Amino acid sequence: MHNYSVETEMIPMNKTILLIEDDKILQELLTQLLSRQGYTVIGCRDGAMAVEYVVRFGPDLILSDLTLPGFNGLEITRMVRSDPVTAKIPVLIMSAHAAADYKKNATDAGANDYIAKPFNVNDLKKKIAEILDSAPSLS
Repeated sequence: MHNYSVETEMIPMNKTILLIEDDKILQELLTQLLSRQGYTVIGCRDGAMAVEYVVRFGPDLILSDLTLPGFNGLEITRMVRSDPVTAKIPVLIMSAHAAADYKKNATDAGANDYIAKPFNVNDLKKKIAEILDSAPSLS
């Protein structure tokens, strides 16, 4: 039995997350986790497809791995920020690189935040909720 805090239950529902992760198992696990939180999750496994999906689906949040085939997470973030149609979509970068330089590179590229793998699931859920709570309305 899981004990969920009141804060966890306050996570914004009916939001769409574009999950860009090339590790199939991690993508499946994150999709299940986020779906259980009430999010609609659209998954893709490479950077080139991700850029197309951002425009096609207009997600409320982009959760992207840093190292991907095609465009990497920083390149995707820069592309998202450079297009007025997508510029306000929040981006959370995740990576196995925990060094402060990687976080700085991500935020310099325009990411809202960065989380190092392996991460605590509750930390990820909290970061997503905080980013979505503070994001301007995209509609």
